[in-house]
Amino acid sequence: MTTHEQLLNVLSPVHYVEPDYGFSQVYYQAGLTLLHPVMLSFVQALAMVERSGADTERYVGYAAKSMDSLKEFLVQFAEAAKVGGVEDVAMLKMMDAAAQHIIDASEEVGVDATLSHAAQSMWRRAIDASDESGGVVTTYRLIRGD
Repeated sequence: MTTHEQLLNVLSPVHYVEPDYGFSQVYYQAGLTLLHPVMLSFVQALAMVERSGADTERYVGYAAKSMDSLKEFLVQFAEAAKVGGVEDVAMLKMMDAAAQHIIDASEEVGVDATLSHAAQSMWRRAIDASDESGGVVTTYRLIRGD
């Protein structure tokens, strides 16, 4: 590994993308797009655990294991994106309900649930757009601007 690769590896895994340097920047920005909500949602979860009186150190281990299971979701969502996203209104409604549970649990113990409200807003936009169109409008299509 070169000195440059060693330095960069601290920030993100070194991965050759394309000879076009622009793609490297897109990958970097996409990585930050993942990082920001993950960091904020972890802080929200940690605050919710702490405000509920549970052991935050014990929760950190649980959260780390949970993150490992998210790898499979990334693969599944990427496959679904090839055909426009997860086309299932029942899933959208389930995610809306789950977001509401998170909002209620957070706010009940005095934790700011702004991030969860934003997620719920996306689920609800997809549900509303699906109802209006008579078909499924996925969150992927909404985010892409289709």
